[in-house]
Parts: sequence; C-alpha cells; structure tokens
Amino acid sequence: MPRVVLVGEAMLELRRIGDGWQLGHGGDTLNTAIHLARAGFDTAYLMALGDDGFSAGLRADWRTEGLDTSLVLTHPSRQTGLYAIITDVRGERSFTYWRDSSAARALFDCPGIAAAEAQAAGADLLAFSLITLAILPPEGRQRLLALARRVRDRGGLVAFAGRPCRP
Repeated sequence: MPRVVLVGEAMLELRRIGDGWQLGHGGDTLNTAIHLARAGFDTAYLMALGDDGFSAGLRADWRTEGLDTSLVLTHPSRQTGLYAIITDVRGERSFTYWRDSSAARALFDCPGIAAAEAQAAGADLLAFSLITLAILPPEGRQRLLALARRVRDRGGLVAFAGRPCRP
C-alpha cells in the first residue's frame, strides 16, 4: 500500500444551522486526506494544531476516520485556525477567517518538525495545495519545497493543487 502524506492547514469550522452554529472541521488538504484514508490508503497528515481541547478533539476525529495523525504537531503557543460559513438565501456561501496566528502557519517552527519531515520524506506521494503555500512564511515555503524535492529525489511523487487559471 503506498504511503500518502498531505501537508496543509485544517481549521475549526462553524456552520450556521438555523438559529445556531455547528462546530466541525475542514480544509482542502484535510478533506483530501480523510477521503484517501476512507478509501483505504495509508494516509498521514502533516500540520500543526494548538495545545487545547479543540485540537485534541480534531486529532481524535481524524483518527476515527483512519487518518494517521502521527505527523500532526503541536505548537506550544498558537491556536488552531477558525472559520465560519454563512449561506445566503440563494445558497451562496461566504467565509470569515480567524487564522492570522494559527499553529499551521508556524508548522516548521514546531517541536518535532525535523523528525516529521524525515518521516514525510519517505512518502510515496506527498501532496499540498496553493493554500498550504500561501499560509506559510517564506522560510516555511522553502522547507516544504525542499521536502517535496526529497520525496521526488527518492522516486516518490508530488502532487500540487493550485487554483485553476481562467482565460
């Protein structure tokens, strides 16, 4: 079974349900990772969460889905990002984000990152998205691209999901 590692940002998600709110989780790479794990692929997620009850709940939910969370690191002073979705009467969704100081933005500053990078370098497939690159500071982007080169140099594949271009 090929080993798949996704790198990205997962956040707490608030969805408006009637007069209240429902708490969940989401993120482009997280959603992909969960679907791959459900399909039976050996899938790990490389990202950072905070050290709080919400983050512990996310890890537990993801393990229940079959996702390997051994590469989910804990940032000692940052929190997990949050976004809220409001759907208008036409069904159009709008998003509000609270992620400027999220743990995921400081992934490459987390304790344990060197060991996590070494494990991720052994992946058969490493995948990340444009959002992953956008949230990382320049040094983090360079580290992620270096990790991708390590995967490719040892014969693995790298997948990148960017925004489609429109003519």
